[in-house]
Amino acid sequence: MKMNVDGYKRLKEQSNGLAFSTLTTTLKLLEKDGKPELAQRIADILADEEIDKPSQHDNQNKHASFCYVSLPDEDIESIISMLCGLEVNALDNEYQTTASASFYASLLDNWNDLLLQQSGRDASTSSA
Repeated sequence: MKMNVDGYKRLKEQSNGLAFSTLTTTLKLLEKDGKPELAQRIADILADEEIDKPSQHDNQNKHASFCYVSLPDEDIESIISMLCGLEVNALDNEYQTTASASFYASLLDNWNDLLLQQSGRDASTSSA
């Protein structure tokens, strides 16, 4: 059964969902970082956990999809740790942000939000 628009929006906002682009980028970074088991779990999520879009959705392309993510906290923490390292390594010589560092920071925000959401905490009330 196809989902209606309101149900889709609610699932995207309230479920443990991440964008296809976040997951595919994370998958590539995990492979590059030598974490094949965790990379395979992300690949499985991409293959099996897409949140159905309503038929009225303006982009039925898989790259515009969100996927339900069910990973143990330890796996998410491992991804967060990897992304933290990548962000720090992408800073310039004066420890100022760069385009690459900002990119890794945005991925890091997505995974941190997921961890907070999965743990039952509201990401909006956390402090930086």
